[in-house]
Amino acid sequence: MYQYKAAVIEVIDADTFEASVDLGFYVYCRQRFRLSNYYAPESDGRQRPLGLIGTAKLKEYLPVSKEILIKTEKTDSFGRWLADVDFNGKSLSQVLSDQGYGVFKPDKKKGDKIIFDPEQPYPLIPNIQAS
Repeated sequence: MYQYKAAVIEVIDADTFEASVDLGFYVYCRQRFRLSNYYAPESDGRQRPLGLIGTAKLKEYLPVSKEILIKTEKTDSFGRWLADVDFNGKSLSQVLSDQGYGVFKPDKKKGDKIIFDPEQPYPLIPNIQAS
């Protein structure tokens, strides 16, 4: 696992953001990250109302230019780096999950589906369907 300092550029949705990553020796690169082991409602379709609330919360925690510490080691199927973001000594994924904005599920298997009901108020209790 690799650890980097970064500065937030933009929050894309409830589990994705872009940051300028400090690679050392005054070298920086812009990368898109997805919070690792965290599953949040989408910002489109039926889940849109819940996704917008989750996006607003992530923007509150990761405002533009905020300096963060990222641990990462691999990309997802969309090419986003999976990031464990340090948030006051805790994983931001776990903090958001504990507050009901999504689900922290490190043991999710490929094919498992996590479904959020837009009629359900916060905190979210997803329907997890095993493959």
